[in-house]
Amino acid sequence: MSFRGHDSDGFFDINLPAQPANIEKIALAFSSAQTLAQVGDVDIQVLQGSQVLMTCQLSAAGRNEKAIILAECYRRQGSWKFRFIAQGFEGG
Repeated sequence: MSFRGHDSDGFFDINLPAQPANIEKIALAFSSAQTLAQVGDVDIQVLQGSQVLMTCQLSAAGRNEKAIILAECYRRQGSWKFRFIAQGFEGG
């Protein structure tokens, strides 16, 4: 797993088949000194190769959280799944 990007645009690259069998869940999280409303909307795309499988959008309007669990990849019955969470924490 790796992260690449900068302040306004970032990418998590996860090779799910390469994960050890004892890894059952990978959480994707964000934290900042600013609130989400100050940072702006978050768009998440799930890709397989160059194909977009899913897009999730998190509106920042009125959001005071400084830390957010965006999503998670998890194993279920031997297959990887994706869940959009968008659970925020005001304390950061």
